[in-house]
Amino acid sequence: MPPLSPPEHYPAGETATNLKPGEFLLTHGTYRLAKLISFAQRLGLPKEDRPFAYYQHAALVVSGTGALVEALGNGVVRSDISDYEDREYHLVRIDAEYRDRSQMYLFAQSVLAAKTSYGYLTILSLLITYLSGFNISFEKTGTSICSGLVANSLVRAGYIFPKPPDFCSPSDLAKFFGVIPPAPQGDHVEKV
Repeated sequence: MPPLSPPEHYPAGETATNLKPGEFLLTHGTYRLAKLISFAQRLGLPKEDRPFAYYQHAALVVSGTGALVEALGNGVVRSDISDYEDREYHLVRIDAEYRDRSQMYLFAQSVLAAKTSYGYLTILSLLITYLSGFNISFEKTGTSICSGLVANSLVRAGYIFPKPPDFCSPSDLAKFFGVIPPAPQGDHVEKV
């Protein structure tokens, strides 16, 4: 299933509106884990797909008012789209019926209620896969990575990914939904 419309780019200082549960954000950062994620993704992607490694984080929209559910270093948490006002991001609007969006919302709430931890072992598994070229998948039950949370939610709306949702990276989501990174500006040049 394609996205409902082309992904929408929001530069720092702008905030998306008219949100619906099930939509999601893709963004990037400059902190250590983000840089490691980008580096690892670039290693594991074919050259033509390396620009998608620009994205290191995904967050799930769970309400029309901008509430988000996302997996961060301290676990799966509730946040708000306003937390991203100072960062560039893309919003992916999906094609989903009300019932599917309800299932996505309920899934996200169940992950929150379970006090799900961050999936550091999943990140290690992805890193080993990218470095070795072999699909090696392992994780700890009760954990999630940001993009795995989003992909597992999207499965509830009928999206089918070429790999298990728990092991989808932000670059996998970007490629699947055709989210093209913004052109580098100023002194910032993303090496791919």
